[in-house]
Amino acid sequence: MGDLIDLDPCRQVGMHQAQLDRWTHWMHGSGMAERTVKTRIETLDLFARRCHCDPMTAGWLEASEFIGWPGLARTTQHNYYRTLKAWFTYLIQTEQRTDNPILKLRAPKVPRAMPRPVTDAQLATVLSSGMYRRTRMMILLAAFQGLRVHEIAKMRGELIMGERLRVIGKGGADVQIPLHAKVAELADRFPRIGLWFPAWDDPARPILSRSVGSTISKAMRRAGVDATAHQLRHYYGTHVMRESGGDIRVAQEALRHASISSTAIYTEVTFDQLRAVIDRLPVPLHVVRSRSS
Repeated sequence: MGDLIDLDPCRQVGMHQAQLDRWTHWMHGSGMAERTVKTRIETLDLFARRCHCDPMTAGWLEASEFIGWPGLARTTQHNYYRTLKAWFTYLIQTEQRTDNPILKLRAPKVPRAMPRPVTDAQLATVLSSGMYRRTRMMILLAAFQGLRVHEIAKMRGELIMGERLRVIGKGGADVQIPLHAKVAELADRFPRIGLWFPAWDDPARPILSRSVGSTISKAMRRAGVDATAHQLRHYYGTHVMRESGGDIRVAQEALRHASISSTAIYTEVTFDQLRAVIDRLPVPLHVVRSRSS
């Protein structure tokens, strides 16, 4: 099953490692992504330590204290709420508990996310600067294929299929998207079989996702651009939406979103677009006459 996170602090407040192991197995058996499993385990660990409680018997008061901890961002509160909801739901489904205290709490509202793409000029500046070949490929995969950092980390030569790029995305989703010409051009200098970005200490294992993000961010900072790897994906999504004439279904497929609501952030109307529409509103003739009278 792989390494499980050691939660000594949790055991000190009454939660046994065996219980945590069972939830880990249960989540894996439900087909959840490894990153989701890891995040939930770490969040539950934090819940036990921060609130000095046993997650097996914790109530709505402890859950409320944890979610409402001072200084937390709304998105963090929402993620904490979802983890505790998943934990208590698991306990009920496995007949280890009969009540779900999280249902006494209202889910924190999350502000609508907005894309923050790098500009055309910023991307041009970055790509014209000097960098290692593998760093350049990471940037191209993010900006011209819309890959997330964990997808870049696991990139392999076998995923190039002629004019298509196969992407194993969130939740194990397996899709194919058109291969961008710039990626295809540089791909000739990468292995046709095997990992493109192996870990330095173990060539059989891909580099960590956070290492991809760090590598890209450092390259952009050296070029004088203050941005993140995910802003390159925002660049991709914004341009796909624009080039498709605002077709949200095309953008959804290109971004590989399971829900079209996730793609909706790229349909945001700018002030200038709104101004242009308002300025073109027809003025009835009688309104014009009343002004001149």
